[in-house]
Amino acid sequence: MLKIYIDESGDLGTGGRYFVIGALCTEDGKRIRNVIKKHCAKHGIDELKNYGMTFTHKQEIAQKFKKEVDHKIGYVCVDKTKIQSPYLRADQNLLFNYAFSYLAQQLILNAKQDVRFVIDNRNQKVGSKNSLSEYIRIKAYTEWGFTYNIQTEYLDSKADRLIQAADFIAGNCYQRYHHNKSHIYNILKPEISIKFPNSQFGR
Repeated sequence: MLKIYIDESGDLGTGGRYFVIGALCTEDGKRIRNVIKKHCAKHGIDELKNYGMTFTHKQEIAQKFKKEVDHKIGYVCVDKTKIQSPYLRADQNLLFNYAFSYLAQQLILNAKQDVRFVIDNRNQKVGSKNSLSEYIRIKAYTEWGFTYNIQTEYLDSKADRLIQAADFIAGNCYQRYHHNKSHIYNILKPEISIKFPNSQFGR
């Protein structure tokens, strides 16, 4: 089974211009878990959180992530100032689902196996969890030609190191656009990078 760990950074509302959904895609993820476990033990912390980390620690984690080959990194960045649809602007739940579907499609495009999305339930800023699960399933089965099982699970990031990895990914992809800080982003080198809406993004 392919597992895709999801977290977000930024604000879907009026705060800030950009919003990022980051993903760590893996079948096993043991090596990344160990990277985070060792970092937390070394620095006496319970959970890896991108917010508040020193630049040196971020660089260390990013470099260790890229040395491992058991995962793929992806994200979608939403430029909220360029959303034309009044329905998407008015409904954060709908906007999240719609933007996430672009990322999900690319992540499972060549999966050829069952997929489970694992999402941080503490940082989920939108309303209905069931609506996201059903939305992705409908898209996958009716538009993307996906023929395998899709599951969606919500966990507290404290309970899973790979959600913490997704937080790290989302946070540093967000920094790339919001603060134009690209050093950690360039180390991570996400395999999947989606800008939404693509035609007007960043202009």
